[in-house]
Amino acid sequence: MTGCSVSDNKYKAVYFTTEDSSFISTNELKEHNVLELNSLEELKSKVDELDYKMGIFIDKSVLDDEIITKSLNTWLLKQKNYPIIVVGYGNPTYVYFKKLVFTDEQYIPNFDDETYEKFRKQKGYSFAYIGNSGKIYGKGYKEEINIDKMLNVVNQALKGEKFVEKMMER
Repeated sequence: MTGCSVSDNKYKAVYFTTEDSSFISTNELKEHNVLELNSLEELKSKVDELDYKMGIFIDKSVLDDEIITKSLNTWLLKQKNYPIIVVGYGNPTYVYFKKLVFTDEQYIPNFDDETYEKFRKQKGYSFAYIGNSGKIYGKGYKEEINIDKMLNVVNQALKGEKFVEKMMER
């Protein structure tokens, strides 16, 4: 017996990105057991096919296509208890109210275009989690993109909604 468990072979996350633009290198993804996917259909089928939860990373490059973004948004809203991280945007207000829309229009903060433009330029990554109740949590990480730190966020969120609530307090 080698000491490796079956869980060592599980993906820690899936990363939906375009083939020509990615914040995380292919080698780094492989080293961290993160599966790179280049189409929305691949993303949906892989997440549905796996019998466990993992992180869902979305590269900001895929959000440049409005058709993909709209379909992705609809699908993501159904992914309860999955840690969702948009890589490349450090401000969740911009990501989850302007690029993806994770709430009803009445709850979107009424910032002027200049403020949203400042939010858009904030580098880093943004986290979201949709609990069983439908409550949506979000947090921005305005820091250098670091796969270890992102996977730490995923690991905390995979412990459940109570852990996500604690993450929001920090």
